[in-house]
Amino acid sequence: MKIAITINGILRDVNSKLKYVFEKYNDTTIEDISSEDNLQEKLGFSSQTEVYNFLYVDAAMEVFGHSKEAEHNIFNQLNDLVMEKDIEFYLISDELGKGVPATLWFLAKYGSLCKNIKFYTKHNLNNLLKEFDYIITKDNNVISKVKNNKTKIITYDSSLEESTDDTLNKLNNLKTILNVKNKSKRLTTNNS
Repeated sequence: MKIAITINGILRDVNSKLKYVFEKYNDTTIEDISSEDNLQEKLGFSSQTEVYNFLYVDAAMEVFGHSKEAEHNIFNQLNDLVMEKDIEFYLISDELGKGVPATLWFLAKYGSLCKNIKFYTKHNLNNLLKEFDYIITKDNNVISKVKNNKTKIITYDSSLEESTDDTLNKLNNLKTILNVKNKSKRLTTNNS
């Protein structure tokens, strides 16, 4: 079984760091950034090229490398899962340019044991997503693309009290969800 986990939002709190770095570079205050949608408008850049230059050239290490984990001890949870022998885990992210080495540094800084890391663009995202049985994500761009292929989505929401069939509140609960899904799949197959 192959499972992908998106880095931003689940493992890394990039939005808080982006806000902090942008305010520092521009000596201004902006509203909280809850998603990466419409960054050009939110940050007041005149073009998408300016956004890319800021994120992936000028401030890549500060934004992507120096971000904090999205929640305390998330990497301990990830590493416990990575040690499972029957599941192949991948970390996926949409960084470009200097964002790639900054992301690798971030993963090393927090001691990630996951050896499979893939970077994607909006142009190769569809092909990448077809490689996995499940994708754990908060990213609406990924969610909208996955709905068109066989890969199953498990959304991540750490504010929930409990995990459900399709929503995970802690990475530690992934094994329980997968066991339930596999049992129901076996029951459906046996009853046919």
